[in-house]
Amino acid sequence: MIETHPFGQYVPPKAKKLIIGSFPCYSAVHKSYGQWFYEGSGKNLFWRLLGEVFDHPFTTLADKKLLCQQHEIALTDILLQITRRQWERNRCADSNLMIQQINLEGIHHCLKAPITHIFFTSKLVAQLFQQHFSTVSLPTFTLPSPSPAANRAIGSLKDYQQQKEAGLVSDTYTYRLKIYKKVLL
Repeated sequence: MIETHPFGQYVPPKAKKLIIGSFPCYSAVHKSYGQWFYEGSGKNLFWRLLGEVFDHPFTTLADKKLLCQQHEIALTDILLQITRRQWERNRCADSNLMIQQINLEGIHHCLKAPITHIFFTSKLVAQLFQQHFSTVSLPTFTLPSPSPAANRAIGSLKDYQQQKEAGLVSDTYTYRLKIYKKVLL
């Protein structure tokens, strides 16, 4: 079954940072993609991380949009249409997505804003962006994925292991948070 991105893009006035994800997670339990970006599974850490980075508590969609407005963050995903390899197992993992169409129009729309930095929420997103937007010369950074499916990969990183041994981080969440703060602030 082909799925089309349900949210489009969000570009507040004066957006300077663009965060690009892959594709929303669909919750079979709730039969939806959630209220907005990164909410479908209810397990994605994206909003929790942003809330802590910017010390901006939120409970509603309006709060999340306000956080993006105040911190000049635009949001979109690299994929416009996908199918999933497996519907039940690992349905939200990037590795489960089969690309049907890249979100060319949505990303070009975001890039019309005064964007100064682009952030990717996974290596797949970074690779696809470089393939399809190779002429964009803005600084980019690949963040650790906010997906819980990335915990194993993060846990195997040498940098994570060294920081944990040194007592600089206690788990994969605090490791992500440290990096998000470093690059987004």
